Amino acid sequence: MLKIFTLLFLSISLIQCQTKTTQYVNPFIGTANGGNTFPGAVVPWGMVSISPHNSPGSPSGYIYGEKYFYGFGNNHLSGTGCADLGSIIITATKNNSEFIPESYRSPYSNEKAEPGYYSLFLDEVKLKGEVTATTRSSFIKFSSDSLISAHILFDVGRSLNLIGGGSINIVSHNEIEGSNISGGFCGEDNRQNLYFVAQFNQSFSSAKIWSGNNLISQTYSSAADSSIGGIFDFYILPDDPLLIKIGISYASIKNARQNLEIEIPDWNFEGVRNESLFQWEKNLSRILIETENNEDKIKLSC
Repeated sequence: MLKIFTLLFLSISLIQCQTKTTQYVNPFIGTANGGNTFPGAVVPWGMVSISPHNSPGSPSGYIYGEKYFYGFGNNHLSGTGCADLGSIIITATKNNSEFIPESYRSPYSNEKAEPGYYSLFLDEVKLKGEVTATTRSSFIKFSSDSLISAHILFDVGRSLNLIGGGSINIVSHNEIEGSNISGGFCGEDNRQNLYFVAQFNQSFSSAKIWSGNNLISQTYSSAADSSIGGIFDFYILPDDPLLIKIGISYASIKNARQNLEIEIPDWNFEGVRNESLFQWEKNLSRILIETENNEDKIKLSC
């Protein structure tokens, strides 16, 4: 009898292990028709939510089917009626001297999203962009099938509905730090500072900082209620993708760096992606969905 029970238990466990709850999650549900959710990467109860912006000014920064990609923001609200956050916007652009959203935006295609991961293809710059996340840090991967001269733009003065300003500092040829001021939720006068540290897996060949409407020759700048950011030039080879790690904090740059060092100590993008998916599976597998209808499972998992 004990052997039969053991075999039955192992059989049930094997079936449960083979059926992953996360396979039914569709992060695009709620991203149209006023749902105001976002499809980007976040872990359960994560402070970071790195997600694409294709509709600046909308509550989540994203509406399914919009034509242009404006960059990845690092924090977002979901399901609200007004916009806020969407700070530390990062994108790849074809021009290293344009820093207005209408100039650095790009048409995109081939979107994919799963719990803790999002990707797309930037049609003009010919780069695939992928993102994943930990609790307080984000991870970006830009890759190409051919040699690409890439211009990576950090817009730190802009959030989804506010040009509140911020700061940017070039620490070295593979690290920058700074802050963003966001706010204005539903017309209120709230303001919040988000601090960040970003590290690259390779050194940039050149860098430019802008403040207001002008490129400047300094390695540090700060501004209130003004556009500010930086553009960093890299060469991306087919077998050598550009990786960017970003740690954030609402307290200080020091804390942002600590968050990054603790949560993403190396350059293993797939490892972080897999851990993010594992965290979602661990939490969602607590839910038992008793239906044979896969469409119902997808609805309930989201």
